[in-house]
Amino acid sequence: MTFVGLARFIHFRQREDIVRDLEREHGLSLSTGEVSHLCRRFLGYLGALHEARAPELKRALANDGGWPLHIDATVEAHSRSR
Repeated sequence: MTFVGLARFIHFRQREDIVRDLEREHGLSLSTGEVSHLCRRFLGYLGALHEARAPELKRALANDGGWPLHIDATVEAHSRSR
């Protein structure tokens, strides 16, 4: 489940690619439907973990000076101002 969840949501892999990776790397044969099921379970457990640890996360953010913001600083090399 963790392999599938990380592959799908961190590495942006398609279900068919995950099926092939599982077969090649672990000798496991799953359907794309089972991959979808494992993705849903992964998100459910991740959500539950987030809720369970929310007070600790809140304290850590407060102790670190505030709230994080996502800033996309990616710039294509050819579009940079000089």
